[in-house]
Amino acid sequence: MTIRAPKSESEQGSWSVFDDGTALQLGSKIYRKTSLEDARAVMRGGKHLEGDALDTAIREASTRRTQDDPGGSGGATPRRSRLEFFGAEIQGQHLAFVIDNSGSMGDDGKLDRAIQELIRLLRSLAPGTRVYIIFFSEQAFCFPQFNDWVTLGTRDAEQLIGLLPTTPIFSGTNPTTALDFAFKRSPRPDQLFLMTDGIMAGDARQQLLQLNGQSKAKTSIDTFAVGADADATLLEAIARDHQGSMHPIR
Repeated sequence: MTIRAPKSESEQGSWSVFDDGTALQLGSKIYRKTSLEDARAVMRGGKHLEGDALDTAIREASTRRTQDDPGGSGGATPRRSRLEFFGAEIQGQHLAFVIDNSGSMGDDGKLDRAIQELIRLLRSLAPGTRVYIIFFSEQAFCFPQFNDWVTLGTRDAEQLIGLLPTTPIFSGTNPTTALDFAFKRSPRPDQLFLMTDGIMAGDARQQLLQLNGQSKAKTSIDTFAVGADADATLLEAIARDHQGSMHPIR
């Protein structure tokens, strides 16, 4: 390879492979390839090092960092793994879940599955994330002491998670009151998840257009069609209206 030097001069250089890494050799000088974090660790030692002593210090710094950071993030902020709810990526700090708890959701363990996935997500989200969980049948239902934002990582959140498997089942499939409650939270949800396995009473699409149109900060809405009897066409339209996506659950 050719290295361009300041006065338009060039010097021939070649790569040499060390037993534990790579170095660039230019003439009689060898330049070790290392991470910025390892270089900083060596510099923090306060000594002027050269040759084998410098190589040894870099290797030791690298070993310490690997032991302290098995994931290999090199001291940088770790990338958050992608968090999803039935395939919908989590994108907000205030998350509202509006879930059908009608009689048909009790069939074939559909509601149980939804709750278990919700619990899994709640335990995966970062502490400080705020959630609002409300169910709907012929009426809206939430656990009385949790009819507002609940902050994950708190005792209240653990209590709510413990109550979720006891969610009752009622008849009817009307989300309008539950959706109204969700949009009355302050602040409004960043993201809302609407799940049903049937044909919803009321005009949920028009209602959501009105509710979500009352603020400059729009709520993204993802929808979930559980089973073959859900109105997938309507759920697709709602998701499309609000920059979300529709997810079939079989």
